[in-house]
Amino acid sequence: MTHDADQSPTTWRSGSLRWQILVLLAAWVWLWGLHPHNDGLWFQGDAPRNAVNGFFWIDYLGDFTLNAREYALSYFARYPAIDPATRPPVFYLVEGSAYQLLGPSPYVAKGVVLCFALLAAVYLTLWLREWVSVEAAWSAALLLLLPGMTRWSHAIMLNVPALALGMGALYHARRWLEVSATRRRDLLWATTLTVLGILTYYLTGVVVLIIACWIAMRGDRRRWIERQTLAAISCCVLLLLPFIWLIANWAPVQLSWVLIDVEDVATLENWT
Repeated sequence: MTHDADQSPTTWRSGSLRWQILVLLAAWVWLWGLHPHNDGLWFQGDAPRNAVNGFFWIDYLGDFTLNAREYALSYFARYPAIDPATRPPVFYLVEGSAYQLLGPSPYVAKGVVLCFALLAAVYLTLWLREWVSVEAAWSAALLLLLPGMTRWSHAIMLNVPALALGMGALYHARRWLEVSATRRRDLLWATTLTVLGILTYYLTGVVVLIIACWIAMRGDRRRWIERQTLAAISCCVLLLLPFIWLIANWAPVQLSWVLIDVEDVATLENWT
C-alpha cells in the first residue's frame, strides 16, 4: 500500500514535469548550436537596429534627462541606426542589461532572443499539461525545432520575445478565469506579461482581444466590474499612455502601419 501511495498521480505528474523541462533544455541547447557563427544581424536593417537600441536605452537611463528628444537626436548623430520611437523598450532594456553583464556583442543579443524562445516552450509545456494532457506536454520541445522558431531565434528580432510574453499572458489569463485557487496571482501575472508584451512589440496587444473574447464566451459579465479587473485595466492604460503619445507624435508613419483604416474594414475582400 505504501508503494502504491508513492506512485500517486500527483507524484507522477510532478516528476514528469521535471523530465519534460530537461527535454526542453536539451532541445534548447541543440537550438543554440544550430548556427554558432550567425551573429543574429542578418535580417535586413531591423536586426542591427534592435541590437543598437539596447545601448541607447541603457545609456539614456544612465544619463537620464527629461529632454528625451534632444538626447535621442544627439545619440542618433553618433549612431545613426537607433529608432527608439518606433519600437517599445522592454526587450532593449533586457538586452542592454545583458550587454552590461556580458559585454557588447550581437551574440549576447541573440542569446537574449534564444532565452525568450525557451520561455515560450516552458509556457507551452504548462499549457499542455493544464488543458490537454500530461503526455501531450512532451511535444512542447518540438516548438523549438519548428522552422520558424529556429529561424527567428537566431535573429535579433522581436518576434520570439513577443511570442513568449504573449503565450505567458494567455496562460495566466486562462488560469485566472478557470482556476479560483490562484486567481489573484494569475491576474497579476497576466497583466504584467500583457504590458511587457505590448512594450516589446506593439502588435502583441492582440492578446487583449483574445482575453476579452474568452470572458465574453464565458458569459461572466461580473469579471469586467470586479475591483481587481478594473485595477488591472487602469494600470495597463496608465503604463501604455506615454508610449501611445510617443509613437503618435514621433513615429506617425509606423503608427499608420498598425492602425486599421475604416475603408479597409469596409472592404469585404480585405477580411480574407
